Amino acid sequence: MNIDWNIVIGASIPVILGGVGAYLGWLYKKEHEKRVNLESQVQEERKKLYFEYIDIFKGISLKKPLPTDIEEKMKSIAINLMFLASDEVIKAFNFAKVDIEKMSEKKRLEALGRLFIAMRKDIGYPKTGLDFIDLHQLIIKDNLRDYLSKVE
Repeated sequence: MNIDWNIVIGASIPVILGGVGAYLGWLYKKEHEKRVNLESQVQEERKKLYFEYIDIFKGISLKKPLPTDIEEKMKSIAINLMFLASDEVIKAFNFAKVDIEKMSEKKRLEALGRLFIAMRKDIGYPKTGLDFIDLHQLIIKDNLRDYLSKVE
């Protein structure tokens, strides 16, 4: 019995290509799942870091000076921001920390609000319609709109 190798090779090619395709699909799926898992872990670390930062300001009153240890806490958070935060958050953080004590009260609140908005966008709310007053009002005891209407 003579074997027609053209038929054997012709019949083997779809099987081989199917196996290679299935293997490549499996590799892609495995890498995709790994990437999604890593992105999820980074997102969770970002949230923790951002909440840690926001906790610094929780419950402050505009009628009292800022606590003196805020700058030290911001420095320790800044190191983690380098690796976890988006570019927009890092730029907003740098803007907010530059001479924060020398800024007017309104400029300080706007700078911190810009940072809070950038953080909010970074953790999954890119189309947020909130402004800095809306976000500050969640953590500051005083009525911010009234307060800002009375100051520069």
